[in-house]
Amino acid sequence: MQLSIIILNYKTPFLTSQCVDSVIKHLDGSITYEVLIADNCSDDGSYEYLSSKYSEYKNILVVSNAENLGFSRGNNELAKLAKGKYLLFLNSDTLILEKEAIVGLINKMENDNTIGLSACKLLNEDRTLQISYAKLPRFIDIVSEYLFGKLTNHYKKQFNDVAEVESVIGAFMIIKKSLFMDIGMFDEDYYFNAEDIDLCARVRKAGYRIIYDPRHAIIHFGGGSQGGVAWVNNKNLHENRIKYCYKHYKFPISTLAKLSILLGISLRKVFQKVKA
Repeated sequence: MQLSIIILNYKTPFLTSQCVDSVIKHLDGSITYEVLIADNCSDDGSYEYLSSKYSEYKNILVVSNAENLGFSRGNNELAKLAKGKYLLFLNSDTLILEKEAIVGLINKMENDNTIGLSACKLLNEDRTLQISYAKLPRFIDIVSEYLFGKLTNHYKKQFNDVAEVESVIGAFMIIKKSLFMDIGMFDEDYYFNAEDIDLCARVRKAGYRIIYDPRHAIIHFGGGSQGGVAWVNNKNLHENRIKYCYKHYKFPISTLAKLSILLGISLRKVFQKVKA
């Protein structure tokens, strides 16, 4: 089998169904694939709805997790079941628009063994560009974002052709299963957030390139699979960024990065109270 598509559902049964339907529409007959869906203990009828809807599809498996395993562990458990040579980690709040967004990337990876991970262009619902790639965060980028409110790890130009990048977001990532397993899968210390950046860092550390191909696109509704949380109040995000710093930066830079994050959050909260 060429491809295993891995999708986590958490209280978004209709978004997930819409996503899977778009996969079926564009991939059937073009590639051998399976869809593995895990309901992360939604307790809202998601599992019953999805398992019933796709019960007649031999290449679609829907499983129910007894607890919410989070993004990293949930994806890892499905990856262990996967039979495909390649894995596509796909958010439930996405829509496939064309088969080449998947098939084209896999073909390119088949012909170039230096590519470890691939991603296509992401579009907002109104078809405007959603920036989904960035440089891996350096210490100066952490300081700039948290203390000065400026993002400095973004590329200065938008790519219109195939480009090598340092990281892509986890809404759409294609990786060879053997490589994914070899580098230790998603780090389960990250419950949700930063695990995609960490994976990209490890792909590059293993000597592989990450390719972003804007010639092909999917829609990513953005946040539909996780719910909206104001940036400053997203405790999980900040904790995971601190974990990333301690994992990838040397001491004392890691500690200085942590202090920058904590100080930045505190200052933002003070400003919020003042404005209120």
